[in-house]
Amino acid sequence: MASSDEFPVLQAHGLKATAIRGDGNCLFNALSDQIYGDESHHREIRVRVVKEMRDHPEQYINFVPVNNGGGYRRNPKRKNVAPTPVSAMPSTAQINANFESHLDRMQKNGTYGDNCEVIGFARAYNTDVVIYSHAASNFMIKASHDDVERPRAYIALHSGISTVPLLVFHRSKILSLEKEIPPQPQETQSKFRIG
Repeated sequence: MASSDEFPVLQAHGLKATAIRGDGNCLFNALSDQIYGDESHHREIRVRVVKEMRDHPEQYINFVPVNNGGGYRRNPKRKNVAPTPVSAMPSTAQINANFESHLDRMQKNGTYGDNCEVIGFARAYNTDVVIYSHAASNFMIKASHDDVERPRAYIALHSGISTVPLLVFHRSKILSLEKEIPPQPQETQSKFRIG
């Protein structure tokens, strides 16, 4: 559940976070709420995001983690990850197979989305995504790197697990208390932080 103490940055902009079902579809539920007004379109959004990623793998494949020798480990703890010797780097075939496996998992209801899926959403829906965090910072994932004004979806990230990338935390929808658009967040293309 979203707490007003957790998001002081939202209060400063006249916004508040509201609860989204935490059923593994939280990212897609929050985005559905932002563009359709309710959470019921989360499956449609998931399908469209996965299609975007399949249609443009060159934009996403290098951002899906691969273990040495292939395999998949989501969000390894930074302190536990040793530098990988060049000889142990995964092959192109392993990277491709891992990416396909990621997309197959992502198609399934209840699979948590992360930074790749936020970018996929922005591009598939031609909608910029403003992401607020409990750390009093905000970021914008732009649908395209131009100066065109686009619709925006606003989501908030919950704290709780400090060793995973910021964009993996649960999302909440954001409502305006005064129906005003908040100040522009900093634009971010690939800025991912460890909490």
